[in-house]
Amino acid sequence: FQSISLCDRYTDWMLNKVQEWEREESSATQSEVQNLSNKIKADEERMEKLVSVYLDGDIPKELYLKKKDTLMRSLAALRAKEKDFARGRKNRVEPLREWILDLKQADFLCSSDDLPALKQFVQKVGTNPVLNDTSPRFSVAAPFRFAAKRRASLLSAAPAARQSSV
Repeated sequence: FQSISLCDRYTDWMLNKVQEWEREESSATQSEVQNLSNKIKADEERMEKLVSVYLDGDIPKELYLKKKDTLMRSLAALRAKEKDFARGRKNRVEPLREWILDLKQADFLCSSDDLPALKQFVQKVGTNPVLNDTSPRFSVAAPFRFAAKRRASLLSAAPAARQSSV
């Protein structure tokens, strides 16, 4: 557990960065939703004008049908995007947050005697558990192998975390 763990000050620094990215994404999403709404409204207005022009007899039926088809496809695509936002887009940074919290939990479990919690954590992050000479061994998923290999560089890459802990 110790090889894949990070102490609280570094995981807190990483979680703050994730929170900052979430705020940026949230504001970008809000402006994107507003832009989509404006585009939908503009296409709906164009559709109304097209129907009015056609009903007045100012354009031929073939041209009307061609323009109507283009506008309908555009509206359908925009409404589909709007539904995706309404359902709540999957947060891009959520898997990163989960991984950081797992690193933090590994640090806590290093000094824990809570066997059910240890077992649950191993089942979550570990693969192929093996009991060898009464000592358990398991490999971990790729993100945790990355943390284990880069542990020293991860610790040195958080200058704000080091300064705040002193």
